[in-house]
Amino acid sequence: MSEHGSDGATMRITGTTVSTEDRIKSAIVSHQKWKLNRPDGKRANLSFEDLANWQLAGVDLSMIDFTGAFMAGANLTKANLQGCNFFMADLEGADLSGANLVGSNLRGARLTRSNLTNARLDGADLSKGQITLEFVKKSERLEALGSAPRAAGVYSTDLSSSTMQRTVLVNANLSDCDMTGADLSGADAKGADLSGSILLDANLKDLHIDDARFDGAVTFGAHMDESLRGQLKARGASESPFGRKVDLPALLAQHQTWLETEGAEGAPLNVECADLAGASLSKRDLSSARLRRCQLANADFTESTLVFADLTMSDLAGAKFDRADLGGCSLRRANLRGASFVEASLFPARLGGEAARNWPTSLENAAMHGANFAGAKMQLPILRGARITGDMLETMRTIGVPVGVLRKMVVEAAGS
Repeated sequence: MSEHGSDGATMRITGTTVSTEDRIKSAIVSHQKWKLNRPDGKRANLSFEDLANWQLAGVDLSMIDFTGAFMAGANLTKANLQGCNFFMADLEGADLSGANLVGSNLRGARLTRSNLTNARLDGADLSKGQITLEFVKKSERLEALGSAPRAAGVYSTDLSSSTMQRTVLVNANLSDCDMTGADLSGADAKGADLSGSILLDANLKDLHIDDARFDGAVTFGAHMDESLRGQLKARGASESPFGRKVDLPALLAQHQTWLETEGAEGAPLNVECADLAGASLSKRDLSSARLRRCQLANADFTESTLVFADLTMSDLAGAKFDRADLGGCSLRRANLRGASFVEASLFPARLGGEAARNWPTSLENAAMHGANFAGAKMQLPILRGARITGDMLETMRTIGVPVGVLRKMVVEAAGS
């Protein structure tokens, strides 16, 4: 099925029911009439719609609201997306090469593995976005279609592993963006704000940075020449993997206020790439906190609440989680060597309202060598690819890890 827009470009739509397809096609056509000031036109609102894998190359979609939309794998090559709202949209793997995204709102959007080659993002906003419980409820139906679930909290725009060769980023706001492994070779970032951005292992060859900000950016492992390296260092970027400086007590106070006011005041704890080794975080409510890629070796989380917390890829060697509640917590790809989980709870956490479901604790691909789970309580945790030593197998069986789950773990020799 196809439909022609006012500019003659073709929309080919796959993967949705006919009723949904016709409704969204009609909304796009009506939107294009609205842009022409026709009385029978209406501005389109495609918030939380399923547009995954849609073929919209070259189509004029400017000024449409795509808040929270599921657009993974969509073909938006050379599409006109100027002034669009992609707040918290899922564009993972989408082809946006040559697209016009000038002035668009991409705050908190997921653009992992997307193709933005030769795209224009002049003045676009790719800074952090905050998800509310209302947003979570509206996006629930998209999770059944493949969109990755997200709990309430603050999220950085995710451009990890994206291709941004020769992308125009002039005056764009990329503060706190996650561009781990992204290819920005030849991109034009003149006047852009990349403060606090994560550029781990990114390709920065021939990146144009006149008047761009990089204070607090992390460039560990990034590929660049010595001249650019010196310029970034002079502008406050750090080549340490844990180079961010944070005022942890102040951030914890803000987080507590956010919890007590149910999000009306304060801000959720959201820190990446910071050195917090040995931090004292015991008996705290860290629900929905994000401490990703942080140095937290020997940190103390004893008796703390970490429900829906995200500690993905952090170094937690020797950390203490004794009697902590880790319901729905993400410890994916974390270093948990020698960590203590004595009598900790790793049960799924309940998420959502009317369509509530269980959100499991994830230890996927975590290094758990020598970790102590004595007396811990586990139920259906994600342990795929988690690495343990042979002497831990009996403990894992004792605390209720099913045999089928144990088979998905990697058992290594002690000391490896």
